[in-house]
Amino acid sequence: MFLLRFKLRKLRRRCRVIPRQYPTFLALFIFYVYSISNWMPEFTTSNVPLLDVVMSTRRINLSLTEPCPTNTRATCEGCVPCPSEMFRLPGWKDCIPWLNCSEIAVQVHLRRRFTHGVTKRVWRAEWNGYDVVLIKCSSRKSKRENCVKGLTNLKLIQGEFATRVIGNCPEKFQMVTMYYKHGTLRFLDKLLRRPELFHYNNIQTRFQLCVDYVRVLAYLHNSPIGVRVMCDTPFLEKLLDQYLITDDFHLVVNDVDGLEEVTKKGACHKRPANDSLQSRMEMESQGLPTATEPLNFQLRPAYDEKIDIWKIPWVVEKLLGSVKWSSFAKSELQEIMEKCHAVDPRQRPSASEVLQEMLRVQELLSFWKYSSLDVEDQLNMSQN
Repeated sequence: MFLLRFKLRKLRRRCRVIPRQYPTFLALFIFYVYSISNWMPEFTTSNVPLLDVVMSTRRINLSLTEPCPTNTRATCEGCVPCPSEMFRLPGWKDCIPWLNCSEIAVQVHLRRRFTHGVTKRVWRAEWNGYDVVLIKCSSRKSKRENCVKGLTNLKLIQGEFATRVIGNCPEKFQMVTMYYKHGTLRFLDKLLRRPELFHYNNIQTRFQLCVDYVRVLAYLHNSPIGVRVMCDTPFLEKLLDQYLITDDFHLVVNDVDGLEEVTKKGACHKRPANDSLQSRMEMESQGLPTATEPLNFQLRPAYDEKIDIWKIPWVVEKLLGSVKWSSFAKSELQEIMEKCHAVDPRQRPSASEVLQEMLRVQELLSFWKYSSLDVEDQLNMSQN
């Protein structure tokens, strides 16, 4: 009996302690449940190991916090391109299919006409609050052939080097693309004179555009659809008009109506007859021997991708301009630029070889940027 009373007294003391400690225990329990519910991943497959699910969830969450370039999406392996005929705009999580004919007709609203050429009309338009571009080929069959070919080419070369397609209506010969607010490469100097963009007018921005231009050529000359060459760029301004400047100051090729495949039979326009006035003028303008001096090699019957290489020095000279450190860049590129103007097309380097040399010079510019001695002073010292 005494033992029973002792146990009841001891139990009574313990019961008095519980109410005092209850708030603390309850707070700790609530915190524990809250942290577990936020940390635990959602999974439905019971046979997946918990550690694998947790690790994959962490990787996905990490990739979602890292911004991916336009038209790529975040996965556990990082940023990957959108599937074929799908697109993604900045701020979106997932890729969606291209707009179809009915969606273009209802959702795309015209704002202002850009151009009205013989083969097509181009408008700045609006789609769901986004600025886009609507391209319509001519209704006349005889005049729309070139335009349709250009739209087809743009579809085939979709990737980081081409204007982004977001809608396509082959039945009505229409296409919707992204809008690039900086416009074409032709007006680069005017663009960089704007007060809000003046800080981009430096050797880093301009040289990056040169690298991008050669990188686009390297892609076209080794594309999945064969060797392609730009055939409708007879003079510099026309050539620069084919490229658009992205919002982060990179380049994409835009107008590919004249993009031709290089085959054994030829590629671009046929070369004129050797005894014609046009041929003599062409050879003189390119520094070739006169018509009375025989060439020591055989020209192909048509221009191939080497004609793109010939134009690289002109583009580089135009893009670099006369900003600080441009003299250094041009001097470093002089040898490869001279090779681009080799009379024999077979002696000209490939676009990939030019790109490697340009990346080398770009690395030098990055080094000199952080050097205590001015690059121009270094160049003057080396010349003296």
